[in-house]
Amino acid sequence: MLSRSRTSRTSSRQTTPGYGSNHPLAPVSSANTSAHSSRARFPTVILDWDHNWDQPDSPLRVLSDSVARRYIGGVAWHCYGGDVAAQGKVHDAYPTVDTYFTECSGGEWAPKFGENLVWTVRTLIIGATRNWARGVLLWNLALDEHYGPHKGGCGNCRGVVTINSQSGAIRRNDEYYSLGHVSRFVRPGARRIETSSGLARLESVAFRNPDSSRVLIVVNTGAAEQRFAIRWSGRTLIYALPAGAVATLRWLDRL
Repeated sequence: MLSRSRTSRTSSRQTTPGYGSNHPLAPVSSANTSAHSSRARFPTVILDWDHNWDQPDSPLRVLSDSVARRYIGGVAWHCYGGDVAAQGKVHDAYPTVDTYFTECSGGEWAPKFGENLVWTVRTLIIGATRNWARGVLLWNLALDEHYGPHKGGCGNCRGVVTINSQSGAIRRNDEYYSLGHVSRFVRPGARRIETSSGLARLESVAFRNPDSSRVLIVVNTGAAEQRFAIRWSGRTLIYALPAGAVATLRWLDRL
């Protein structure tokens, strides 16, 4: 087991604080966070909040405490309430505190592939990273055909993939293809670079990889095809993106 061990770099004080109606939780009070951190044997970064966008005042209140702030390495966010811009609000107030997006789930309440693709790319892949997220996680990575296993919580949440408990067959779900637009092209260590976004129903985000390649992800949220221009190093590319479509473009800096 030791040869297969992994070191955890980050730890959340508690996921979905205050939402314990049917979720198995282990509440942790803010009063003992610093003491727990001081006794920790591992250099783990503590993430605050780990809940929805609709209550940014909660992490702001914790970070306003100068003692608590010494132990907070980042703020984690979920998608189930509010607007992704809340991440930017907290980041602007405390720009040295990292931002992470740590939970969102698709489910049988959202059965249309096209709508799920546009929403996930626009809100999470583009919206969360433009609002300073260092990464985007979905919940769950893999579930069986009965949306399990789980103890309480969501009974019809969809995994990124579904693994049949009898045959072992894997079905790639809507969120798998949304993540593929970024995970296949944006490499570890990439940095977000500035792009125009929100024009003519086009939303976008761009990254520069460690190998100097550039990646641009664009989603057309409108009902008609849109043409846009990519201008870089004195060159221009015109691209036509159909309604409801997503495109990922990658090019090398040296070309």
